[in-house]
Amino acid sequence: MLHQQWNHPSSTPTPTPTDTASHSVPPDPIISRPNLSGISCEDILHFLQAAGGSISNGGGDTKPNPSSDLNKFEALLGIEKSDENFHKHSLIKHLRKLIDASVGHLLDDQISRLTSDSHDSTVPLIVDRIMTSPEYLNLVAMVADQVRKSVANLNTTESSPQPTNSNSPPKHSHHPHSNIHQHQQQQHPHHNLVLRPFNNSISSHGGFNENYHHSFSTHSNATNDSSSGSLTSSSFMSPPVEEVKLIISNLQSKNALDVRVAAAQKFNLLSIADLLSSEFWADTKLGIELSLADHDVRVSGIGLRVCSKVFKSSPPPMTGELFLILVQHLINVFESGNAPKLGDGLNLSEPRIDLLLRKFRLLLQFQLELPSCWLRFPDQMFCNCLNATYRLLRKPKRAPSSIGALHIISVLDPIAGWFEKWTLSCVGRAQSVASIGKADLAVDLVTSFLTYLSTIPLESGEKFPMSSNVGKLGGNDEVLVMDVEANEDADKGESDDSAEDADRFISSWDLEYMHFCQVLVVLGKLIRGRAGRLCFPVTLDIGGLKWKEGALSEIFGDSKDKVVFTVEMFLQIQVILMCKCRRIGPSKINFDDPKTVSDEKYGALHLSTIICHLLQDLTLTEESSKLVHTNKIVSELINPVKRVVENQTQANVNERILINIAHLLSTIASSESGRKLILRGENAKSHSDSISRKNESKVLQTLIKFVVDSLEGVLQPSPTLSLQVLGAFIFFLRQLYRTCEGVQLLQKYTLHRALTKNMGDSKWFHKWNQVGSIEISRREWETMTIDNLLNFAGTPKGVLLLHESGAMEQCVAHMFHRYQKKMQVSACEKFGYGVLVSQVSVTGPGMKALCKTGLIGSYLKNLWDLLEFDNPLGEPEVEIDDYHSRKMVSSMLKSLSSFSGLSAILEFEEGQPTQGNNSFIHVMHKLLLTDRPITNDPLVTFDESKQIGLRMLSLVTASLDSCILLQSRFRFQESLLKQQEEALVENQEDHDTNEEFVIDENSMMRNKILATTYIIGGPRERLLPQIDAQLYVSQKMTMFSQFPAPSCYTTSFNGICIDVENKDVLMLRQTLLDSSMSQETFYQSVQKHILSINKSMPMMPLRIMNQTIQKLLSMYSSLPLEKAGKLGWTLIMDYSDELPDFPKHLDLNASAAVDLGISMVVRYAKRLLPADRTLNSKRDIIDLLRRVNFLLDPTIHQHSGKVGKQSKPSVSNSMRFTGFDWFTATMFIMNECSIENTLSFLQQFKCFSASCLLWPVRGLHRCLQSKQISMDFNNTIPLSYSCSSYFVELMLEEELPHIFSAFTLSGCTPSQLSNRWIRECFWNVLDFPEIANYIFNTIAFGVDYQVYYCISVLRHLERQILNSTRMGGLIMFLNDGAKVGDALKGFRVDVKVLEYMKELEGRYREVIFSDLTVLNKKA
Repeated sequence: MLHQQWNHPSSTPTPTPTDTASHSVPPDPIISRPNLSGISCEDILHFLQAAGGSISNGGGDTKPNPSSDLNKFEALLGIEKSDENFHKHSLIKHLRKLIDASVGHLLDDQISRLTSDSHDSTVPLIVDRIMTSPEYLNLVAMVADQVRKSVANLNTTESSPQPTNSNSPPKHSHHPHSNIHQHQQQQHPHHNLVLRPFNNSISSHGGFNENYHHSFSTHSNATNDSSSGSLTSSSFMSPPVEEVKLIISNLQSKNALDVRVAAAQKFNLLSIADLLSSEFWADTKLGIELSLADHDVRVSGIGLRVCSKVFKSSPPPMTGELFLILVQHLINVFESGNAPKLGDGLNLSEPRIDLLLRKFRLLLQFQLELPSCWLRFPDQMFCNCLNATYRLLRKPKRAPSSIGALHIISVLDPIAGWFEKWTLSCVGRAQSVASIGKADLAVDLVTSFLTYLSTIPLESGEKFPMSSNVGKLGGNDEVLVMDVEANEDADKGESDDSAEDADRFISSWDLEYMHFCQVLVVLGKLIRGRAGRLCFPVTLDIGGLKWKEGALSEIFGDSKDKVVFTVEMFLQIQVILMCKCRRIGPSKINFDDPKTVSDEKYGALHLSTIICHLLQDLTLTEESSKLVHTNKIVSELINPVKRVVENQTQANVNERILINIAHLLSTIASSESGRKLILRGENAKSHSDSISRKNESKVLQTLIKFVVDSLEGVLQPSPTLSLQVLGAFIFFLRQLYRTCEGVQLLQKYTLHRALTKNMGDSKWFHKWNQVGSIEISRREWETMTIDNLLNFAGTPKGVLLLHESGAMEQCVAHMFHRYQKKMQVSACEKFGYGVLVSQVSVTGPGMKALCKTGLIGSYLKNLWDLLEFDNPLGEPEVEIDDYHSRKMVSSMLKSLSSFSGLSAILEFEEGQPTQGNNSFIHVMHKLLLTDRPITNDPLVTFDESKQIGLRMLSLVTASLDSCILLQSRFRFQESLLKQQEEALVENQEDHDTNEEFVIDENSMMRNKILATTYIIGGPRERLLPQIDAQLYVSQKMTMFSQFPAPSCYTTSFNGICIDVENKDVLMLRQTLLDSSMSQETFYQSVQKHILSINKSMPMMPLRIMNQTIQKLLSMYSSLPLEKAGKLGWTLIMDYSDELPDFPKHLDLNASAAVDLGISMVVRYAKRLLPADRTLNSKRDIIDLLRRVNFLLDPTIHQHSGKVGKQSKPSVSNSMRFTGFDWFTATMFIMNECSIENTLSFLQQFKCFSASCLLWPVRGLHRCLQSKQISMDFNNTIPLSYSCSSYFVELMLEEELPHIFSAFTLSGCTPSQLSNRWIRECFWNVLDFPEIANYIFNTIAFGVDYQVYYCISVLRHLERQILNSTRMGGLIMFLNDGAKVGDALKGFRVDVKVLEYMKELEGRYREVIFSDLTVLNKKA
């Protein structure tokens, strides 16, 4: 900072012509003097005379008084503060150059010697060295000597008579306070050159004594010769009390103008410390009050400056007192009737008007600052401040035609930012409401609002006002800046004054319009809080007011004298104004020029835009949003859209109105309650009501038809209907179709296809881009379209629609581009792209797109950045449990958690010519496997790297299909067993045991993976090991290095009941044999008996279960089409219970992956069923799968027959593994390993539409056959995801919002979990008795119970899910079989759970079955 004060001579700026031509500084010969050796007396004398004349002639346009010359040199006291152009005086510039030339080199030399890093210790040392240097002392002595001589000469000249000059000041005695002070900067006193004499340092004959002060810092102890002194405490002595009293006394209005001006200048010279001291505080307040009230603009302006200066440094209580003084002064101005007339407008060139605006700018700064300190106010002061403010805002009673305080505030702060800040807190809101009520301000505001409203011709469509000779609103930006010193720019010359004066006029129309907007904003922000709404209703007289809009007349009814103004009426009026005031705004706007209307500077003041922002603010809180989320308001908002669709030329709307409507609708749709209002309408109570044709939302029909017709060219572009308008409404629809309920209702309009088709239509784009206020590039429009299409990926059904549109890869590339830049999804979305990535990665096509765009590669690159270590002399430090590592692994797992995604990754990487480091295959070989020797790679020996790889493998293999795929491709089990063998060491203590395992985190993790992937079962059927060394030390768990796994990982639990009789079972048998029952009675009776059996025994016997299923399928096949559709059992092919003739040479040609699945099924069946039932289970399951494949698609046999029986599956064949048929395996075990019974059931079951959901393999084949495409399973989205998982998310968001929010916060999706559960029939999630109940109940009660099962399981896991989300490890928990198993040990679908499912059935069955109906139509 010291260097900034002493600029080097080479860096000193050359004076510009503007500096020398300033109107307030006369020409000075010093400016051209190159000699820097000193300052002459003539130079100083010339400066003092010129400065004294400049001060005496100041004060605006007031003519100088000859008698004022008496005090013109007394006004030099503190000229550095009072003179705006002090720094431009040539003497000051020359003095600065003199300082630079004399001591500048000393400063450079001292800085070059700096060795300490402490600024606090070096700066004072440098200052002291410079102050004690001969160069500095000589300079000070020389300047001081010249100043003394000049002042003495000046006083002698002033004392002698000058008969030749009649205007010379008379001879007078020396005033005791006419000291001439040089400027000392208040904020940085330590680093300024100060040439300041002590008080009373001027002798009686006008000369200086020898005691003057010069110092850089307050702590300097430098001593000087007789011509200088050291800094002592006397330098900071406060002025005498009598002196301050005299200054304040001279400010009174009874004194002459010259006396008041001089006193104001002296008052301004008092330091902040003196002004704020308790000794002078009362005088300070009185002085500010007197000076503000002075009729002279100079005195009042100085008083305003003092008030501003004190405000910047005052503590909270004093701030409140200052605020009250200013507010009370303004109250007196307006209540006295001295305010300008409203009809005359505001001429900002007039000094009084300009000063009034400056006072209000300071008032606004006070208002913005008060909320930060009013909690430290005394209670009464806080109330007084708000009471006084709202009293000021009242309409003047004495002069109603005059401008009010609110008119001026509205010009300076059009959006009432001060009021919003005051009402943000509960304290400010409550007191504001109380003060408004006390001041009766609400009545004034409503009266002003209605008065102006009655003059607006909305229906005519003409510009309001009609006159075209209106002034420019705020032509100078200074008027709209809340800065006390905004218009005090000392560097501004006179050349632009005439041009500015022409613009600095505010017409009466603009004043009234801005006042109306201010009233509108204050009322609009007042009703945001519950306390503010207590000010309503307002009863007032409206005699003589007539409404020019028919809709307004309907709101107010037939009342002509009085009206009860309510919040609902106010909101309805706002919406009407927003939708119909297309030509109402500041007079600066040319409504015939779209570019002017869209200009940000004036467009923000458009009435429609202001109201749009107010209504958007109301939607921020749940309570206030209920005011906006009504059918009346939404219906009124779409009326302009209807008019545009019906008749574009006579719609009486413009582009700005339509854009504001779209923005408001987007804000409404971004909240849950608003979205339900738009999708369901006000009469629909549930989602099932909204899908009915009768109750379908008319709002949604109108808006989606408007957008689709525009995209398809049915509607033609116009200045009203432009690309900006269309883009805004597409963004509104995006808030709907990114949710499950929204995409359900919008899918029939094929918006995704219209967007995709439109994206490549250049002719359509050029046609639409020619109209509207702003043209956009085609690339920008395509980016917007891709971004809108991408948001279809927010739901499983939306992913299907995005896949059908063919824009999957483009959208994923766009997402990756924005994801890399960490950009927000949009203004309305609260979360990033994590959910979209997780949603897309569940499907094969989506994962292929993620791989092609490089997103998966970026995840893998982040993994290597964490693990790679290139220092050969050290060891890496990898903290695998810190936030960064867990987040990196979590991001990978979100993409690899599904079998379809993992299969797509491997297929993509196998198809690449070269596999780089950023591939999943490389990760497997480098971190997990030992089949390939890797040389010169430090990662192989690092336990941390292995641990991360093992954690990833543990969570990926939670899916049985993923486990089978990885085992068939990489043989990871053999590799882990081999590593376990290497962890064996000799036991030195126990000679009975030759070897034991090394127990560390890696060996425990390997043991857990091996046990989890080998042993199949539910939470009570197996005991999975935790990562806890104590379990192995205590030998509760045993490590192993070869299969089979030890028996400690299995339990004796076997809940299967094959054939048990009790009362309820016998009654069910009788019902099955009774053929006299009607179909409906039989169906209800079966369900009743199922509930009874469920209540009396843990599991229904398998045999009665199979008999019931056979009987139910037979009944479903004979139902009428309409009734079958209501139950979800529509026939999609001819029903037949006879098995086809299977070819004798039928062969499965099972790949290694299918063999692994068969082995798992056989091991599980042998644990569940008696030994005599599973003797030939492996042969039987192989034969069963052969025939099932033939049942589903006979063409597969033709292709498989060409492959020899002895052919072994290659790597490419194993990659074609599309998942094991777990539903068939389940039915095989339920039928006690009987091939005939299982095939008979599957033959009948595949004829129904329900089989496409409950039997995933059947659904996948049906999907491929209906679309008539090749059997590319990895390029198809299965129904288990696009339908079943979609309904899981839809119901979860509605029924269990906490769980749905937990998934969203974690960047996961429920479909990742539910898709795996449904695909694998809850294997490894539930015990087999519950799996059998799942199949049986789904067939007996309805296929929609598949979804209700998922919801019930998630409901049971609610506490664990929320805790895992809080800890940041939800994806780890959901894929950890041990933790999920522990949480599900107590889960059973008993009567209570079935009753809960019955409730869900009543609310969602129609929704689910309606989607199946669409599927059937497609088929």
